[in-house]
Amino acid sequence: DAWVDENAQRARRLRDAHERELHNLEREYEQLIARERELSARAAENQADAERYEMEAEQAREETQAARELADGLPEQLAALRARVDDERRMLNAMRDKTNGASALAKLDALKHASKMYADRLGLRFEYGAEEKLRLVFKFIDEFAPEREFSFGVRLDGATYEIVECEPELDVIDALLRE
Repeated sequence: DAWVDENAQRARRLRDAHERELHNLEREYEQLIARERELSARAAENQADAERYEMEAEQAREETQAARELADGLPEQLAALRARVDDERRMLNAMRDKTNGASALAKLDALKHASKMYADRLGLRFEYGAEEKLRLVFKFIDEFAPEREFSFGVRLDGATYEIVECEPELDVIDALLRE
């Protein structure tokens, strides 16, 4: 009987140890399942991040390529613009020299030439209106809409100028006039 009791106790201890081990393994299995879900979610996030980074990198490559294409002709364009500025300076200096020593008629011709030059380059024209109003109209100011007109009307008020209209309207026009 002692042997049977001893074997029964050993069997109970083994069964209890087995149940504890089984319980521990089940808990460990649940933790592994939770960890696997967490890692899968992080992997999905990482995949989405990687795709977004790749898309951003592709956009950056495209922008870099576009910038390179724009920059290719810049030195030549800059040289052409400098030459044009130099030509215009020479032309202005010649006009200045012409008007400094010229008669009133020569000065008038120079003014007409300058007016034409400003009309050609700035789209400037003068309009004389009622009540001694002079309206100045400019084009070629807005690079996205070069034909769009900008204007302001001015009139003498004693010894000062008075702005009677401004299109488009500017909030700072009075401050500019005071200067």
